[in-house]
Amino acid sequence: AGGSAYPSFFPFLPLFFFFLPILFLIPFFIQPYISLLLLPLPYCAVIACITKWFIKTKVIYVRHNSVIYSDTNSLKHQLLNWLANKLSSQIIAISAKVKEQLGEENVPEKKIHCINLCYDPLQYKNDSSGKEAGIKSLYKTDLLLLYIARLVPMKRHALAFEAIKKLIVNGIDCKLIWIGEGDYKNNLLEWIGENKLGDKIVIAGWVANVFDYIKAADLVVLLSSSEASSHIVKEAAFCKKTVLVCRNVGDFETIIKPGYNG
Repeated sequence: AGGSAYPSFFPFLPLFFFFLPILFLIPFFIQPYISLLLLPLPYCAVIACITKWFIKTKVIYVRHNSVIYSDTNSLKHQLLNWLANKLSSQIIAISAKVKEQLGEENVPEKKIHCINLCYDPLQYKNDSSGKEAGIKSLYKTDLLLLYIARLVPMKRHALAFEAIKKLIVNGIDCKLIWIGEGDYKNNLLEWIGENKLGDKIVIAGWVANVFDYIKAADLVVLLSSSEASSHIVKEAAFCKKTVLVCRNVGDFETIIKPGYNG
């Protein structure tokens, strides 16, 4: 456990597996009916950008993350991100914040096209299974909060947990449901156990009926230090729910106007 996944006498095998997809992509993309390829991840962008030297298909990297050079990213991820930026002739930034980050990473402005992530609210009409009443009954409390995010440090669940603790100390009957999984889960569970809040901070993990939970909640919380364009906040808005987010993060300030809708 924890050792190399490849034999020490074959050190170039990981590199072989990195470039192996190119051999499969080239014959696939020489088909005349494929004219455009949109890549949402750095790894995919690097592979496709190398492949484009052998094909005519147009390749565009769609940048989703607004922060990459941080303590939470490994050297491998930083290198992949740098290569994706360098090799891509055109990059779509899904929000102004992503465009700003690309500028900080010294990507030439002529390569960047800012196209805000779009949503069709009509697609959400049937996404609720009508179980919100059951969720409210199961987690009966005066104030039900919901946190939907991957369990990684930059999503800052701990801030919400501390807030719940303070609310309880001040006599407010509240609970928080968290939806999501990730590497930070054990750290958060340890904090909950140490503070004896297992009955107030509830783990839902991955759920298929997210909209039921949003509709059941009184407040949707997302205190991330980094976002590109949050789906959750827009889905909460569609459900007419109040959200709690941080300033200068993602595109929140373009959709939440103080004194008007937030």
